[in-house]
Amino acid sequence: MQSGAAHKTTARAGRTQRGAVAVEVGFLLPLVLLALLAMIDFGRYLWVHDVVGEAAAQSLRMAVLTETDNAQVAEAAHREIERGGLHAPASVSIGPREPGTYTNVSVSVDFSFLFLPDISKASSWVVTASAEGICER
Repeated sequence: MQSGAAHKTTARAGRTQRGAVAVEVGFLLPLVLLALLAMIDFGRYLWVHDVVGEAAAQSLRMAVLTETDNAQVAEAAHREIERGGLHAPASVSIGPREPGTYTNVSVSVDFSFLFLPDISKASSWVVTASAEGICER
């Protein structure tokens, strides 16, 4: 059995350890949460990039057809953006559509981070994807 002085020393050491753990958690928890929120934001960025790339590819498929005009190509891009779950306005640029030549479609969407707003000096980033193919008209 422990004497009174030894018991007080052991109890004091236990409280000191608990205090040290609380301080360590206080330092590390914000860093872990920041890393988690950064992963969520960059995951959203990659998702938006994938949706915009798919919209460019789908609208290029429309652009190389003979029956479509530029309004239908732009509508295909906007429809694909909506289908991907984005509700942001998209900018669509369509290259010349001459028979037997290459044409390109470029789709851009503004992106802003939710949890890391000061990651750059710009208030938002622009996600752009383009696709190129031979016009078959």
